[in-house]
Amino acid sequence: MLVQNGIQVEDVGGDVQVVPISALKGTNLDLLAEAIVLQAELMELKGDPRGLVEGVVVESRTDPHRGKLSTVIIKRGTLRQGTVLVAGEAWAKVRAMFDEQGHNIQEAPPSTPVEIIGWRDLPSAGDELLEVESERRAHEVMKWRKAQKLAEKQIADQEVVQKKVQEHYEVYKAQLEKKRLLGKFKMRPTGPREKEIKDDDTGPKVSVIVKGDVDGSVEAILDVLETYDCNADCTLNLIHYGVGMVSETDIELAEIFKGK
Repeated sequence: MLVQNGIQVEDVGGDVQVVPISALKGTNLDLLAEAIVLQAELMELKGDPRGLVEGVVVESRTDPHRGKLSTVIIKRGTLRQGTVLVAGEAWAKVRAMFDEQGHNIQEAPPSTPVEIIGWRDLPSAGDELLEVESERRAHEVMKWRKAQKLAEKQIADQEVVQKKVQEHYEVYKAQLEKKRLLGKFKMRPTGPREKEIKDDDTGPKVSVIVKGDVDGSVEAILDVLETYDCNADCTLNLIHYGVGMVSETDIELAEIFKGK
């Protein structure tokens, strides 16, 4: 399978390293780190510590005491306290930074994993991290990105509407053609008469609220829920999802919608 996709591992004469690991049991994690460092040296990967900061968001979470935090890896530039950052639809002014041991640090050069405090909203795992000149510029970027996302949503919604209109038009054409063939005879309705007030709650239903400690965990659960395709047997309703501790609002929503 790997060879068919152009991936040749070292065991069969290729140049792709293979390290069997288990994050749950901690198996071979040190070997994986060594393999990554070796591969970086072979590829001569280097980062420029000058210029504006660039990076990628690894994880985000909400701490009960410190607020919104995200773990990022710096790819270019040197991150310092007071730097204004944007990532996805979130922005931050760095108030404090911590290394992987939880120690406060003053700067983070390229290839450094660092936890950042100062986010107004939580970014998502995988978002590109960019430094901007000022908070005003960050607000402009957020406004533009939200407008772009809204425009994309409107286009997607319009496509759905057009598809529904086309389906109704096809049904209308079929019924009109049938009326014409009947001539002077009135076409009688087929099947039972539809109720004017439809009751959709005819089967079992499960309503859920998803809360997680980090953004990646919530995203993984949502991806699994999207694969649910048994609504004919039991309808699955996602009431709300988010990152952080379960709040009173979550409990109230669960009571209103009989969620779990």
